[in-house]
Amino acid sequence: MFFVAAKIFWALFQPSNLAAILAAGGLITLIIWRRLGLTLLAASAMLLITFGVLPTGQWLIAPLEARFARPSDDAIKTAAGLIVLGGTEQPGMMRSRGEPSLGFEAARLGGAAALAHRLSDKPVIYTGGYREPGGISQADVARDFLLGVGIAKKRLILEDQSQDTAENAIYTQKILGQRADKPWLLVTSAFHLPRAVGAFHRAGMTVIPYPVAYRSSGNGVNVWNFDVAENLRISDLAMHEWIGLAAYYMSGRSATLFPAP
Repeated sequence: MFFVAAKIFWALFQPSNLAAILAAGGLITLIIWRRLGLTLLAASAMLLITFGVLPTGQWLIAPLEARFARPSDDAIKTAAGLIVLGGTEQPGMMRSRGEPSLGFEAARLGGAAALAHRLSDKPVIYTGGYREPGGISQADVARDFLLGVGIAKKRLILEDQSQDTAENAIYTQKILGQRADKPWLLVTSAFHLPRAVGAFHRAGMTVIPYPVAYRSSGNGVNVWNFDVAENLRISDLAMHEWIGLAAYYMSGRSATLFPAP
């Protein structure tokens, strides 16, 4: 129920979609109620300027990405293995094209692969259960990608039932059993780590956060690049995480509002 409600809410209220909904509503309303139509169009324009032209997305995503730094080499060596969270895989494209296809957050899986090579013989757990009607899942895409970049099949553990970050944590903990008491590297996009850490701590796991796929510079400089599509994308990601942090805290999926090291 939470998963479905979250998907519906976000489909309506992420900044890029909301701007489009207001614009469409404004154009339709102009026919019968001019003042309301103009108001909706003005609101749509303000959203586009705020989230698509100004570097608002950078301002919003920077503190999320700064929350957890990369662990030291010594900390990495203590890990029992690594857990990589799904979200970038495209099962539909793999089904139609016959090869692993990754989306905007491809660096998430790429970063996990690079880290897996450093750990040489330790297990690699992939968690992500979205499945296309054709039967191919995110886990299938991740498996083929990781095998293709040289990760040994015997090291891979696939969790293909979870539908969101909280379920990533719950199902991974169940798979690991007693091994969940050991520290595991948690690999996901830097902006996603605070919510992911909160969920895994709530599931009773000890994790070492390992951020990848940064979207902000980290040096305090917010680039005003006038790339409206990219700015909207970053704004959507950042707003999704801030709202997600609040929702996880209020629903008991995380014990803290903004998990910290």
